[in-house]
Amino acid sequence: MSTELVSIIIAAAGIIIAAAGAVLGWFFGTRTERATNKQYQLDARSFAASWETDLRAWAFEAINVLSEASERCTGGGSRDKSEALLACRSRLSALIDQGRFFFPNSYHEEVGLHKPEAYRGYRHPILDYLVGACRIIGSEEAIESFGFDDRKSALISLKRSFVSDVQIALKPRLQIREINRLIETSRVETPAKDSPVSKYLLDRIRQKAHSQKRNG
Repeated sequence: MSTELVSIIIAAAGIIIAAAGAVLGWFFGTRTERATNKQYQLDARSFAASWETDLRAWAFEAINVLSEASERCTGGGSRDKSEALLACRSRLSALIDQGRFFFPNSYHEEVGLHKPEAYRGYRHPILDYLVGACRIIGSEEAIESFGFDDRKSALISLKRSFVSDVQIALKPRLQIREINRLIETSRVETPAKDSPVSKYLLDRIRQKAHSQKRNG
């Protein structure tokens, strides 16, 4: 074998090895990328589900406090300023600050730069309902400024608006449609298909049973 032919074979082998390495690299790289993307999607879904769970818990507590506050009201006047009602106001104040984790202020880099980070900018409209409830509980003037006749009706109206906006944020109708789709999918029964081996064994059993019956 000539030296030239050996060189050609070695060069061809090198090209083949390099090509094989490139193909394998692409294959494993693609698998790794797909696995990474899938894991990222799972992490994102898990985070979204956790965020929605926390948001629901926060909203449930806010609704409970607004309901309790409206029930504590007797119709207006100083009689409404009971300790229990003022306790509702304190809980609402805490819920407002907790809500900033879900609904941060907008324009926080432009407005109110002298304030602490979480309080810069404009407050989210969903939190405005809780802030309004705090003001109505604490001040007779606030009831008139909001255009209501008494504290009870004002709190009920604010609660309904709060529930409506939170519902828009959580999109429960979309989630219910997805849940119904999953339920319907799970109810679809797929006929089981026997493998060739199972069919063969079943035929052998039938033949044996038939033979025993005939001989007996």
